[in-house]
Amino acid sequence: MIPRVAGQVKELKEQRATVAREVEGTLEDFPLASVLMSVPGIGPVTRRSGTYYQPLTTEPTAPAA
Repeated sequence: MIPRVAGQVKELKEQRATVAREVEGTLEDFPLASVLMSVPGIGPVTRRSGTYYQPLTTEPTAPAA
């Protein structure tokens, strides 16, 4: 069972890397990419193990009072 789960984890890491490359390629073509990536909570987040992208939230936010 452990070798199977380890294989799945490896496959997921490869899929994550593929998606990251696709997102970065798409962002290169987007004229406002630098502005979008500078927004806190949307741009890249650097961690010890690498750079990850925060997911965009689909939840509506309440207007400031």
